[in-house]
Amino acid sequence: MREIFIFSFLLFLFCYPRPKSPPPLEIVNGEFNEDWNFGWRSKVENHAGDYEIRRVKVDKEYHIRVYKSLCGSAQIYQVIKIPNLAATLSFRAKFFADSNIEEYAAAAGIVIEYLNSAQRKLGATYFYSATPNFQEWQNSPTTHLYKVSPADWQRFSLDIKKELRENLPGIEREEVKYIKITLLAYCTQKEGC
Repeated sequence: MREIFIFSFLLFLFCYPRPKSPPPLEIVNGEFNEDWNFGWRSKVENHAGDYEIRRVKVDKEYHIRVYKSLCGSAQIYQVIKIPNLAATLSFRAKFFADSNIEEYAAAAGIVIEYLNSAQRKLGATYFYSATPNFQEWQNSPTTHLYKVSPADWQRFSLDIKKELRENLPGIEREEVKYIKITLLAYCTQKEGC
């Protein structure tokens, strides 16, 4: 039996402005104090296997678990209008991706997409953990990857203006009007399922 397990256990905290900046970005239910489907939308491609998206309470904090086994993907996402780029996105996450079949590659992560006024994708930043054979995403002038170890909970911070200036030269900064935040569990294989 072919199996692949993709596990992404995530907590999204908040986005805050830098000093002397406009108010924080409007992230609805960013700490998941309400059920995940309040403020977030889901998308699932289930070619085979199981998936699960659920809110879990550990001590006094809520977490989101995004899980997919076998072929396809599971994700939740939110699109946020940004009045300017002077904001920092901060979150805490734990990622895990694994496969016991060589031709199956898996990844779990948080993707920040930069969108224009028509909400079309201009580029993206990925924080992710993946199996060694995962080659689907590559750095480019419009894509920047932060591969992280599948360790315990980790804190991350992304200065949006700095990220665009230093790591994404193919994106015209003045065109960015929205960001899309996606929590993702992903597998590249679908033909064999």
